[in-house]
Amino acid sequence: MEMILKAVDEFASRMAAQGYHTSFLAESAYAGHLKECLLNYIGQSALGNEKGLKEGISLSTYLRWEGTGQDYIHAQMYVRLIGDRFIMAKMILTAGNENGKIRELDFELNGKPVPTRSEALARIDPPKQKLKKKKGYRF
Repeated sequence: MEMILKAVDEFASRMAAQGYHTSFLAESAYAGHLKECLLNYIGQSALGNEKGLKEGISLSTYLRWEGTGQDYIHAQMYVRLIGDRFIMAKMILTAGNENGKIRELDFELNGKPVPTRSEALARIDPPKQKLKKKKGYRF
């Protein structure tokens, strides 16, 4: 159990360094900051109320949320405990609005570095180009 607690601490600090320091959900429950969320999930797994760490954990968070009716960007992350370390296997970024999903990007990470929050936002929501106004004459 001590190894798992160390892995949670290490993973939470690594993700915070990447800019992921907002609230998370583990398996669509156990809301809170990443460390709190993982510890609550692991505690419920120990009690037999959850499936455990063998199959991995689904974490989700909003990378951008400005309120109801506004555009948002959501991240779904699939994490596995391998040895004494949590590794992110996959990340799915979804951009949407009040009408539903606009676009979705899947990243197979399996040992590759996790993109920072700003890199993830740039991939799913590229900056909009300003249109140049044509100079015209009015008669």
